[in-house]
Amino acid sequence: PRYPEASGRKLIVLITGFFTFTILLVLFAGKEFFDFRVKSGVDFKEVIKIKLLGEIPTKGGIPEPMFYSQMQILYGQIEPFLSDKERPIIAFGRDIARSGTSFLITELGELLTTQNKKILWIDTLSELSEPSLGNNINQCLYKGEAVSVDRFEVVRDNLHKTYFFLDDITYKSVLEKGRVEAFFQQLHGYDIIFWELFAAQENMQLLATIISKTDILIFIARFRHSSRSNLQNAVQYLKQNSNTPIFGKRRPPHLFS
Repeated sequence: PRYPEASGRKLIVLITGFFTFTILLVLFAGKEFFDFRVKSGVDFKEVIKIKLLGEIPTKGGIPEPMFYSQMQILYGQIEPFLSDKERPIIAFGRDIARSGTSFLITELGELLTTQNKKILWIDTLSELSEPSLGNNINQCLYKGEAVSVDRFEVVRDNLHKTYFFLDDITYKSVLEKGRVEAFFQQLHGYDIIFWELFAAQENMQLLATIISKTDILIFIARFRHSSRSNLQNAVQYLKQNSNTPIFGKRRPPHLFS
């Protein structure tokens, strides 16, 4: 050949490109394999072992009629588990902050209040804030005091809000299931109750006690943030200590509420 060195250089380039591509492919596959965060519906089915109800729809990202249509589909998925309940109690769980639970509750509340449903939203706080001063249910749950409905915050017509505070007592004292049931029985003026719960790992036994007296639990997982193992452990523990149906819902990466 007239230019043997050129052919050699081409071969070296091809070999270098092949090995570079192979290394990058192995690194990418390894990164995905050792990434234990929630990424797809397979995580819910194969690892966490609960039914996924889809993603939280993004308000503003799709036409408004389609958004509310998807919210109706979500409620339609869980409604069969609530149809025979006099006052359905829906709990919303998570494993990390900013999972979209408040957004989901707000939008479901707006959807259901248009049907003249009176809703109580119980929000869980790790520290007291101005709205929760004098408006929390801790004394009702731990000391058996009567519920003061007149202190509940009015978010809008037919949607009221109260708070559960994770103070030292919630960690040092065991909440009795009978107290939780007695508390719910005093809320006869409401058609539906939403309880936005704390991260599961904060107090697993307290979570199980509350869940045991609710009608359904929806675990919200944050895409590429929530831990599959944390959710799996929480679901296994709750299934062992409660008969409440558990479902999953995924928060997309572009939802910031």
